[in-house]
Amino acid sequence: VGGFVAYQARPRPAPAAAHAAAAAAAAQTPPHRGPFIALDSIITNIVDGEDSHFLKVTVQLEAKDEAAAADVEAGLVPIRDSILLRLSSLTIAEMQGGAKKRALQEELLGMINTELRSRRVTHVYFTEFVVQ
Repeated sequence: VGGFVAYQARPRPAPAAAHAAAAAAAAQTPPHRGPFIALDSIITNIVDGEDSHFLKVTVQLEAKDEAAAADVEAGLVPIRDSILLRLSSLTIAEMQGGAKKRALQEELLGMINTELRSRRVTHVYFTEFVVQ
């Protein structure tokens, strides 16, 4: 009976502390990454007023899983076409700054998944973005 009383009287970790420890452990675990699909560089003209520029972008797509990557590979021609058409309609102002590039990534993600008719692509990454 004495052991039971000692067991019940022991200090217990607070639930908040246990939750914080679990959250810290989860933060240290790297996120799962799906397979990446590298697209060839896309080069397009940009007309901004009377000035003519060009844009060179290299894009990598992250697929949900291997099956999704196969679907993306099968649909690369219309995906590249959609990306090229969108990029060629941009102005210099629409490409300046990190926030606008992030918004463009999100827009391209939506366009690509619409083209694939599913959420097969989880992220769009710019590995090169040059305006000249």
